[in-house]
Amino acid sequence: TTAIAQQLCTPGMIGCHISHRLAWEKIARGSAPYQVVLEDDVIVSDNFMDRVESAVRELEECDEIAGEWDVLLLGAFGPVHFRGRHGLTRVNALIAGGGRKQRPITEHCYVPRRPFGTHAYVLSQSGAHKLLRRAFYASGHLDCVIWGIRELKLLMCHPMLAYQDMSSVSTIGSAWGIENLLPDTLMVDNYSGVSMKWALNEPLLRIGNFILTIGRTLTVLVLGNILGIALREKFPWIIPMNFVATAFLWLLLRIMYQPAGEKIER
Repeated sequence: TTAIAQQLCTPGMIGCHISHRLAWEKIARGSAPYQVVLEDDVIVSDNFMDRVESAVRELEECDEIAGEWDVLLLGAFGPVHFRGRHGLTRVNALIAGGGRKQRPITEHCYVPRRPFGTHAYVLSQSGAHKLLRRAFYASGHLDCVIWGIRELKLLMCHPMLAYQDMSSVSTIGSAWGIENLLPDTLMVDNYSGVSMKWALNEPLLRIGNFILTIGRTLTVLVLGNILGIALREKFPWIIPMNFVATAFLWLLLRIMYQPAGEKIER
């Protein structure tokens, strides 16, 4: 874990990284050319493994990539719509960086714009070695970090074969907050099935024992602007300070989303 992650990441964020890293190490040491990695809150499609094997077979038989791939995402969220209909999810890519040029590869596999989520993916041995080398240490949100690594040959399948379970609060998020009062039917993105309640509950960072979620951050920024407009004559510095705070938070997140690795393999 990096020094900044020790101060600003929640225990759940660090634990998520460690659990996935253990899976990467197992795959890197194993004899299988690839393995499926699933989190405990994933919902998979019918005939899941048959469809996974079919997608992998497409990649292995594809002349364009000659069977050379590192990760096949079975589900994700953010700007990943296979037809490029990203809408507001483009904001995720703007904040995190590390986007790719989206393009089709096979009938059911394509390069996604900027995926998030580690709930379901197929990881090859070459991908496991790259992740261990480039992102061995926890530095921020795992998905924000690793799916932004440009040298990773990252693909995604369509239609998606797995979805994050939105019916319960994220294990790395906050257990309470006004965002939890929102109905589950209010969606951010219908394609990936992300609910507004789940998204707003996601933590950005930890300040002491206080978890700064996306919802709380947006609330503070909006209220700050409203207050600044209402009191602009008496306190003209409120809006500029709000802008500086927003820019600082964005820069801090960009720093946290840089991979920390170069682990020497033995």
